Amino acid sequence: MLLSFLGLSRASFPGGQRGQGVVIGISVLLAAAALGTAIGTASTEKPEAEAKAPKRAAAPAAPQTAGGTQAPLQLAADPSGQLRYDKKALKGSAGKITIDFTNDSDVGHDVTIARGPTKLGGTKVITKSKASVTVDLKPGKYAFYCSVPGHRQGGMQGTLAVA
Repeated sequence: MLLSFLGLSRASFPGGQRGQGVVIGISVLLAAAALGTAIGTASTEKPEAEAKAPKRAAAPAAPQTAGGTQAPLQLAADPSGQLRYDKKALKGSAGKITIDFTNDSDVGHDVTIARGPTKLGGTKVITKSKASVTVDLKPGKYAFYCSVPGHRQGGMQGTLAVA
């Protein structure tokens, strides 16, 4: 609309060096505004699949052992080698949390625990084996994922809620 106001319909548009500068300036401002809007709203939008996905029941709280410490959380890789865990959500109590990880497939997987970009702990990559990781966590939301290249992007991830 702004460019048509400036004379897009005229044969001599943009009308010399000054006109070209104005058109370039407007284009740069529009591009910057579009990028700014995309960045500003990216953190508030839910991915389409998440927005349409049915709500799941909350993960059960970590069971307590007789001594009052929480029992290890159980997590397993898909035994067929698919890029997924058997759970998308885990729940524990603040303090030392152990995840006992089982991978019965021939495809190597691990479990990494992170908050934002900070890796807090993880198992080694295993096949047809079991491994555990223990981390001391404060209340909050954490991610768990497989750090083998491409596996997290393929969907092998979940959320660890710590109360």
